[in-house]
Amino acid sequence: MADEPSRRPLLNPVLRFKKEARPEGITGRGKSRTGIRFERLDQQRVALAEQFGSLSRQREQLMGAGGRVMLCASMFEDSRATTWTPTDIFQTDRGASIVVPYRSGYLVEVDASRLDYFASLMVAAENDRDMVDISRVETVRAYASLDASRGLEPEAVLRLAPQTDGKAFTIWLMPYENGTAVEAVLQDVARMRSEQMLLPLPPSPLLLPPAPGDQSLTSNNTRNQRTRGPSRRPHARVPCKAPRQGRHCRAG
Repeated sequence: MADEPSRRPLLNPVLRFKKEARPEGITGRGKSRTGIRFERLDQQRVALAEQFGSLSRQREQLMGAGGRVMLCASMFEDSRATTWTPTDIFQTDRGASIVVPYRSGYLVEVDASRLDYFASLMVAAENDRDMVDISRVETVRAYASLDASRGLEPEAVLRLAPQTDGKAFTIWLMPYENGTAVEAVLQDVARMRSEQMLLPLPPSPLLLPPAPGDQSLTSNNTRNQRTRGPSRRPHARVPCKAPRQGRHCRAG
């Protein structure tokens, strides 16, 4: 129709999701002293303090960007409801933020210089809400290479990667929230491209192969790429010239 605005292709379809990183579920009661698991509080104070202390001592070896590191905080089985999301010990004022649910817990972005502080906090915290979180977080560890490769060694990832002009991989960048960390990741990617460790995509994006018997997927995805830009789930593969373990990338 004449009054209908013309359809324009979406330019730079990059979104930054700001929804709070908590799994959706039934809204429960807020945290209070009744939510503290006293039978294991002292045990978890010691365990988590030791884990943060260990992370602090090896922080130079941790995968990170812009002075931030990504940790995996696992919750006890009785503490995986939305109510017990550990947003009180991992808060912005303390140099930390919960990024996204991950496995049995959360990915947590932390200022690497404050790992010692968190080790002390686990022992010294007396606030009820902090003690709720401490008694319900089971372990804290660094996000590692095997997390990025889904448990596969680098040689196995390389062997399983499809062959194009080189080996092809699907890559997700680590979802840092801190602006300095995001900029560091982008600079690292730019460096790898300038060193030709990452090669540009061919003119027509390569698509993931369809499931057996599903011949419509390829044609549908091709049409989506031509008419609406990238689909919600990326299907483009990034050819890599040589294997090298990245600091900020997750390969699938």
